[in-house]
Amino acid sequence: MAAALQSVNIDEYDNPLDHLEKLKAANRRLESFAQIASHDLRSPLRAMMSIAEWVREDIETTFGKVPEQINSDLLELQEQGLRMGKLLQDLLHYSQVGFAGNAPHAFEARSVIQDCVDICAVPEGMHVRVGQEMPNVACSPVEFGLVVRNLISNAVKYHDRSDGEIAIDGWSEGGQAWFRVRDDGPGIAPELAEEVFGMFRTLDSRRGNGIGLGLVRRITDEYGGSSKVLPNPGGRGSDFVVSLPLAAGADDRNAQGGSATGTSRPEDGADDTKGASR
Repeated sequence: MAAALQSVNIDEYDNPLDHLEKLKAANRRLESFAQIASHDLRSPLRAMMSIAEWVREDIETTFGKVPEQINSDLLELQEQGLRMGKLLQDLLHYSQVGFAGNAPHAFEARSVIQDCVDICAVPEGMHVRVGQEMPNVACSPVEFGLVVRNLISNAVKYHDRSDGEIAIDGWSEGGQAWFRVRDDGPGIAPELAEEVFGMFRTLDSRRGNGIGLGLVRRITDEYGGSSKVLPNPGGRGSDFVVSLPLAAGADDRNAQGGSATGTSRPEDGADDTKGASR
């Protein structure tokens, strides 16, 4: 069950079970509200974006050409609509963490990671390498996929060059499954390492809405794991390191030569570039 809306002391109530049921009901209403709001607000957004296109077509039909400034304004309107749609979808995902329907179970992490790479909009010039061996995880595959996609998306969005490399590897240690997403972008200042995981915190509002890493933090916290960012020891870039419950029966082993600090490199030749270049 997701966290309650506020902290309470159930000892203050005559019947703590009744209060617990009320909290469950409140969380169900919250989930329902998020789903309805997300759906109902996205519908007029789609209409708004369509109207912008109709205005462009009408001007072109009537005057033969859309003035450059008007065309720029209409494109900006559509771009902001896309950003709002993404914001609503991210808020919906954030509200659903820990709810029924995302039941945790053991699964192979690598196949989910590869699926995430395949569906992420990785531009040409960016290459994503996925380690051959990954630990098995015990959590919701849907929520694990959200963690991976947001970390990949973050590495791409905030890269300062048209070409770059993102490496994903994992290992098991201390009863936890560890994953590292390493990029060779501009990196993150040490004093911002914790702030970037806050809700609506972004280093560049033009590139993101500040929910992605907040969602990563909420999901890892929900499972008693962790999330952090460290400097890439090889120079440029950052290491985003997360931990989640290790599947029962899995051995603690160093699958990619990593460590819980996420600062060591995987062994040479351990990465697979199949389907990773865009």
